[in-house]
Formats: sequence, C-alpha cells, structure tokens
Amino acid sequence: MWFRLFTCSVGQSCFSSTWFLQTWSFCQTMGKKDSGEGLMNVRNLAKEWDEDETIRTRLRDGLDLLHPDSGPGEDIRTVLLNIELVTPMIVRMAEKPDKRPHPPIELLTEEVSTTYSLNKRVPLPVYSELRTLAWRLRWLACFVKSKARRKEPSTDTLRQLVASNRLACFRTTASQF
Repeated sequence: MWFRLFTCSVGQSCFSSTWFLQTWSFCQTMGKKDSGEGLMNVRNLAKEWDEDETIRTRLRDGLDLLHPDSGPGEDIRTVLLNIELVTPMIVRMAEKPDKRPHPPIELLTEEVSTTYSLNKRVPLPVYSELRTLAWRLRWLACFVKSKARRKEPSTDTLRQLVASNRLACFRTTASQF
C-alpha cells in the first residue's frame, strides 16, 4: 500500500494502516460544526418564502424556485431577479453582525424542500436538484454579502432597485455589513 512506502531511519514504516485510519477519521471530523453551531439560522425560511406572492405564484405555476431568467452564475442581475429569495437570507446574516455566517447547506436544502411541499409541488424534485438549488441560493446570498463588505455597489443595481421600489430593504440590510 502507498502509505507503507515511507520508511523511518530504522527501516520501519512510519505510517501504519492503523495510524492512517486514525488520522483520516480525525481529519474528517476536524472543523465540522455541530448542527448549525456558528451558522446562519435558516429555520422557517420556507414559511417566509411562501408568504411572498411572487415566489408562491412562480411555484404554483409549475416553475422553479429561482426566477426562470436567472443566469448560470452569480451576478447582480440574477440577485435582482431572485430578490425575494435572497432578502430574508441577507437579513438573517445581518442579525449576527460579528460573524455574518453562511447558511448551512443541509438545513437550507430542507427549507427548499419544504417550500416545494408547501406549494403542493408533487413529486418533489430529486434530492440532488434540491441540494444544487440550496447551494445556488447560498452563493447568491454570499455574493451580496461580499459586494456589501467590499463596498462595491453597482449604480445599475441602485437604479433597478429604485425602479422596483425595493431599495428600502437593501438600504437597511447593507448598512449593517
């Protein structure tokens, strides 16, 4: 085995299979946080999303949770198209001003699944699609967070927010970053 290739000065193996397995299991648990410890609270996000008429209508019309015109990446246009989804996440990030934590993927996936269930989407999308959607929402929220932290607002964004009458929410949220 490859871990037996390294030998100590006395000719014995420095790496035994037991040592390797113990080290591997330690590395796997290192840095993991317990059930949401230090992460953003995502509980009841599905309820907030369901209360938004735009999201509810989109889902009940058979469309995806994300806006149909959303691009493949994270950019200002995609954030604006999905502002109803991103805003509650940004507000929750701002609740912990010392950390501004990211949403945990496992719990966010559950909330996405609950959102589909609340809107009577049967059958639910497969787990991998729900997980991909949860990652996408996290990336969008982190994109806004990084823009606010670096103080790189887009004038194009501000014009679009003013036109859509959504500036008040972003003004209060962005000022906390």
